[in-house]
Amino acid sequence: MLKEALRQLLVFRRESLAPDMAATAARQIQDTIRTLLAQRFTTPGIIGAYVPTRGEVDLRPLLTELYQRGWQVALPSV
Repeated sequence: MLKEALRQLLVFRRESLAPDMAATAARQIQDTIRTLLAQRFTTPGIIGAYVPTRGEVDLRPLLTELYQRGWQVALPSV
């Protein structure tokens, strides 16, 4: 039950963020991912990702950008 309680708490915290704070955090996370990819890869590859739900960080703008730059974007099948 501890895992489920923690999950619910994290969802609550994410959904409680002010929209401008959530957008700023999402941009910072995307910038960090861009930097890490640029430091580690010289050519596009495959990147695994998710479609956000319940207040999760929305990486779709970054995923679109990466796809347009030749990356293969792998998403889970539901």
